[in-house]
Parts: sequence; C-alpha cells; structure tokens
Amino acid sequence: MAEKNFTGLAVEINKASFSYGNIRALDGLSLKVPAGISFGLLGPNGAGKTTLIRLLVGLLKPKSGNVQILGQTPSRKTAHNIGYMPQLHSLYAELSVMQNV
Repeated sequence: MAEKNFTGLAVEINKASFSYGNIRALDGLSLKVPAGISFGLLGPNGAGKTTLIRLLVGLLKPKSGNVQILGQTPSRKTAHNIGYMPQLHSLYAELSVMQNV
C-alpha cells in the first residue's frame, strides 16, 4: 500500500492530548513505531490505553498534537487497514468456550 507522505513509520504520534471533560486521558504523548514492528501497550486502568487506540483507529480526534498511521491522519479509509477489537465482557451461555473465543 503506497501512501503519500509515508515516512517509513507505521505509527507516528506527536504531542497528542485528549480530555474527557476535565479528565486528561493523554497529555502530550509522542510515539513512533517503524513499519514491520510489533509493539504492546501496557498500563494500569485509566492510563489512556483505550483512548490511544481510539485515536489510532480514528474514533477520536486529538485535542492537540497529531496522529498518523502510514503517513495519513486516521480516517474511515485508514480504518480498513487496522484491526480493532474493543474489550467486551460478555459470554454467550449457549456457546462453547471455543465458540466464545
């Protein structure tokens, strides 16, 4: 996939901030992930992990700073290239363990 302005970084975040009302979820976050690299996102509850993922898939927009995926601002177009599975706490009693997975 050839993207214009692609810098060789799969993810590039520069001083991104996001708040839910008065609660600051991300404050000046910067992160660079080269293409072809796998990375994990760890942290305690309330650290901003879900907010960051939502910024990366374009569900949220940063209040300041910028986020790029393959050289583009996340949008519906870039979302087609990203797998996102939100955390759900539901199991279906009629399904087996393997079917619930």
